[in-house]
Amino acid sequence: RIEVVLRRDVKEVARLVGTLADQDVEVRSLVVALHGADGYAAFVRVATIDVASVRDRLRRKGFAVGELSDFYEAR
Repeated sequence: RIEVVLRRDVKEVARLVGTLADQDVEVRSLVVALHGADGYAAFVRVATIDVASVRDRLRRKGFAVGELSDFYEAR
């Protein structure tokens, strides 16, 4: 699973989908949820064992790719 933080703009969601479509990886699911006051969190499940390469390519395209711990709520 890959977690991507996006600006709250549907064009950013479309850019993420387009970037994933350009990669040689099958997207199993894509869930978009509100994240903070002005953002979305996109949770992407991909069918590959090389998730690190997909994350790196997304980062090179300017996406903020987080780690799962970035989404934990502090208590």
